[in-house]
Amino acid sequence: MVLPIMDGLIAVHRAGFLHRDIKPSNVFLRKDGPPLLIDFGSARMLSADQPESMTSIVSPGYAPIEQYMRDGKQGPPTDIYALSGVLFRAVSGENPPDALSRMKADTLPAKLAQARSRYDEWFLRAIEWGMNLDEKLRPQSVEEWRDLFSGRRPMSALDRAPASTSLKGAATATAPSQQRTVRVTEPARRRPSWAIRIAVVIALCGLAALVIRHRVIQRDAATAQPAVASAPAAPSDGVSQNFDAADADHSGGITREEMSNRLPRYAARFDEIDTDKNGVISLRELERFLQAESAGAEERQTAAAAPPPPAEVPVRQAVPVEPPPALPAPDSLAAAPPPPPDVPPMVARDFMRADGNGDGYLTPAEVHARFPILESKFAAVDTNGDGRLSLAEVWQYRKKMLAERGMR
Repeated sequence: MVLPIMDGLIAVHRAGFLHRDIKPSNVFLRKDGPPLLIDFGSARMLSADQPESMTSIVSPGYAPIEQYMRDGKQGPPTDIYALSGVLFRAVSGENPPDALSRMKADTLPAKLAQARSRYDEWFLRAIEWGMNLDEKLRPQSVEEWRDLFSGRRPMSALDRAPASTSLKGAATATAPSQQRTVRVTEPARRRPSWAIRIAVVIALCGLAALVIRHRVIQRDAATAQPAVASAPAAPSDGVSQNFDAADADHSGGITREEMSNRLPRYAARFDEIDTDKNGVISLRELERFLQAESAGAEERQTAAAAPPPPAEVPVRQAVPVEPPPALPAPDSLAAAPPPPPDVPPMVARDFMRADGNGDGYLTPAEVHARFPILESKFAAVDTNGDGRLSLAEVWQYRKKMLAERGMR
């Protein structure tokens, strides 16, 4: 949804104008077609020679610090800050903190860190990059910022500032760097307050705990597997794709909460699947469990289809016994069809997250929950008419839309 808005903002900046009032109420979502950026009542032409000609337009939470100052230098980074605030609102469910309050205590990195279980690290760091208090440390153009979202620019592009002010530290390094930036604007230089120091120490301890937990999980997963003479067979593509989709924090293991959210039909059997009893299900444990379930289902079907043994009593005295009904095979993660070779990783990842039942296809209900824009186009996307969408069909439709807009 945000890429079309970026395209429109690029056109505005190329024409020599700034919007200066981007906020959620000025983003119009249409049922058909891309969203629209509206309300250009505050737009002004870029003027490098007379920055003081810019009137003060402030939407708290979405206006950067330069819009609070009469002589503040406003440019494309000003609109990038506001659009980053709109993304922060969509990710966190609340308005971003006011720029003036962030100068004293910046809570934005911590709030973004809380969303890491639902969004990728690069996406959250791109938002934080766009909301840097110092306009010189933000992306200087929407094109530069958009390349990070589309995957054409590596995450190292965030290292615009020196090492001490880099955004690589997410919830730890950003707050001190912004504090140093703000401190030079104060009349007298002061050291950070004790509250800020404590907040930085707590953030560092939390980050260290996450790193230690990740390493412990990796070590347990490596030592829990028994040594065998031959290498184990590689998991099927379908199991691997659904395992990656369920592993929301990319730790290499599925926790009980992730199992309940992503694979609810197996949540009650978590302890049975977790054979090493370490509280985390590895890819190999999930593979062995599904193989055993599949083999058990075949045995039950074979036993149900076999004829009953001959009766030892006369036929007239035999009581007819109906064979037990064939038991249906339990739902398992059927191997999804391999994705086309040209599918971007982001498209494949979004598809797997929408595939709630893990069968490699999207039902109308799954499309409604994750891709509402495709819902009205379901019949056009479903080229083979089987009532469900494969990854290949979704990608072919998106390539067609991109071609119609003249994009690559």
